[in-house]
Amino acid sequence: GGPYCFVSEAVIIYLEKELVQKTILQIIENFPDPTTTIIMDTTGTKMVDGQAKSDLMKHLSQESWFRWKCDDPAEVEQWTNGKLKLMESKNFFNPPKEIAAKIDFPFGFLLTWFPFLMRMVYPAYYLNVYKVLGDTCEADGNE
Repeated sequence: GGPYCFVSEAVIIYLEKELVQKTILQIIENFPDPTTTIIMDTTGTKMVDGQAKSDLMKHLSQESWFRWKCDDPAEVEQWTNGKLKLMESKNFFNPPKEIAAKIDFPFGFLLTWFPFLMRMVYPAYYLNVYKVLGDTCEADGNE
């Protein structure tokens, strides 16, 4: 048994959606233990589609660009028949207040008092924590 933790940062976002789904489902099938955690990032449509305008990415081959578009990290739950739950999702523009308070003006001020403005201006990049519910009563909806 577990606990098991799978971490993917700046890896899975380079795959097509079908391969991402297959990967997540394989983890759940092979590690159905309720102690299994998956930590991974997601990139939104605006970020994926805007790569040609990025000062860094526009100089790289399109084969090296992000492919998977995920505007709502909770969408991943829908692929799993109730066997995966999104526990937490954060981006750079919703840090804890004690961290935002240490960031210089104007960004620290904006992050503290107007985080929704920052999220509107910048594309959606999230770091997400998912918990595998496995074959427990939680996966069936019973408590």
